[in-house]
Amino acid sequence: MNEETQIVLCKCGCGKEVSKDGNNYINGHFNKGKTFSEETKRRMRKPKSEEHKRKLSETKKGEKHPFFGKKRPLHSDFMKRNNPAKTLDVRKKLKGENNPNWKGGISFDPYCRIFSDKDFRYVIFKRDKYSCQNCGITRMLSLKVYGRELIVHHINYNKKDCETNNVISVCNSCNAKSNFNRSEWQKYYSRILENRIF
Repeated sequence: MNEETQIVLCKCGCGKEVSKDGNNYINGHFNKGKTFSEETKRRMRKPKSEEHKRKLSETKKGEKHPFFGKKRPLHSDFMKRNNPAKTLDVRKKLKGENNPNWKGGISFDPYCRIFSDKDFRYVIFKRDKYSCQNCGITRMLSLKVYGRELIVHHINYNKKDCETNNVISVCNSCNAKSNFNRSEWQKYYSRILENRIF
């Protein structure tokens, strides 16, 4: 094996592979497990003088700066994309029927009457063992993490179809994910219910 393809392991002893060429440690592992003398700790804690700060600053100014003369496309693109003025314009342009996720205003359609019944929801939660059928988070943990209990999700996305074979318990996060690639999620959740032994 030549030197270029040789795997370099972190020198701290953790056994993990170092990803960058020329590095001996994974970022943050250099001082791992080392103990310093009280004198060294005192020097590390000591605030830097104004003269020291000025010298450090001078070493990175102008042509000495690592990004001097270079474009920073990731940073520049990020700032352009996250410009509040542009974001507001885009939001206005993508409202309602102009939004690619527009489904004809179905979000304003009412749910079936039984859907608002707590007993109906608890029957579904009990059937699903009080856990999200996608990620497995429990009802109580969902309450702690997301600030709300599990959600009863319509598998076929039809709010008026509240048959027990069309609803499933999911957490807030999984419910949000299932609003994209709806046909795939519909197949996935249908398979879960089909494969379940009641």
